[in-house]
Amino acid sequence: MMPSCYVIAGPNGAGKSTAAYALIPAGVEQINPDDIARQLRQHLAQQEVVLQQTNDEARRRMDAHSARRESFSVETNLYDEATWQYFMAQQRRGYGFTLLFLCTSQLTTLVERVVNRCQQGGHFVREDVIRERYVKGLYWLNRFFDQPDSLILFDTSHGPLNPVYKRVGGVVEQQADPLPDWVVQHLGRHFGVNTNVSAPSVRSAASVDEVRNLYDRLKGKPPTSS
Repeated sequence: MMPSCYVIAGPNGAGKSTAAYALIPAGVEQINPDDIARQLRQHLAQQEVVLQQTNDEARRRMDAHSARRESFSVETNLYDEATWQYFMAQQRRGYGFTLLFLCTSQLTTLVERVVNRCQQGGHFVREDVIRERYVKGLYWLNRFFDQPDSLILFDTSHGPLNPVYKRVGGVVEQQADPLPDWVVQHLGRHFGVNTNVSAPSVRSAASVDEVRNLYDRLKGKPPTSS
């Protein structure tokens, strides 16, 4: 039986960790870099060291499953080509590549969720990092859109998982009408959609100043003026 690589991807605050338990088949190990980093922070102070060791450990676990030809799942922002290339290399080794991509149309929604999570003891992610991963993640998804064997897009703008597109083995099984703005704007060419339709740009959805003020507001600080 072909082993599977389940990739739960999307920007910070999209709801990947929550979705993993509902979307990944029972018995498949879930490799969550956030959990790895949480354990490392107990005895490491430097964030750069934590990040590097987290990535190394996640990669070690994936490689171990791959060597044993076992299915596995992993959470990732999937915002760089190297990570895409890793999963495509698994395809060439005979793995099925299933991508579950979660996103929202409003950057401020992601920022607010991250801040709320941080206030509840979760890890902090700077606003500029959230924005960068949002933009780059969608860029590379657009670039490699046809690569996964199975692809499901989830819109999490309003909280619950909302599947808006599903393709399995090259056959489209589901497509929402209308599609969310983030799909139209960043992935529209795969749907024959005019990307000039009223889909807001990331910056118009939330400028850097707006995002920074949102952080300050949620933390009880007065907003900064530009």
